[in-house]
Amino acid sequence: MGYTLLRIHILQSIFFLRLSFSLGLVAILCCGCGQTSSQPRFARHIGTVDLSVDFGGVAPNIDVQIPCSEDSTVFDVLTQAGLNGDLKLRSSGRGETAFVGSIDGVGDQSGGDKYWTYLLNGQLAKTGSGVTEVAPGDQVRWQYGPTPKELMQ
Repeated sequence: MGYTLLRIHILQSIFFLRLSFSLGLVAILCCGCGQTSSQPRFARHIGTVDLSVDFGGVAPNIDVQIPCSEDSTVFDVLTQAGLNGDLKLRSSGRGETAFVGSIDGVGDQSGGDKYWTYLLNGQLAKTGSGVTEVAPGDQVRWQYGPTPKELMQ
């Protein structure tokens, strides 16, 4: 009798151990291990944006087309260009706090009098790149140089 109870207890323990393992595995697969992506939000590509980078004579300019989605921002497009290998980007923040420190190393050596600014469809932007949305066919031009006078007002 004692042997049978012990055997039942062991079988129940094995069953619950296997069940716990299976449920844990399912939870990990469903949740993706809590990993997050640093890549931009390109859910479904709906077109491309023309991206150009003007280094102000410090380095050769870059002109590429980058895919965009419905909610892509100027910063997302620049970040995607970096992920594609079109340029090397050093940046910080996201959304309203997105900041471009350097592109292909240009910007790191600045003495504080030159910055990266951007134009969207030929117009100097007055909002941050992390909140300004783009649409297919838009032209984004990043330029390195002194702060434009329009932004100093």
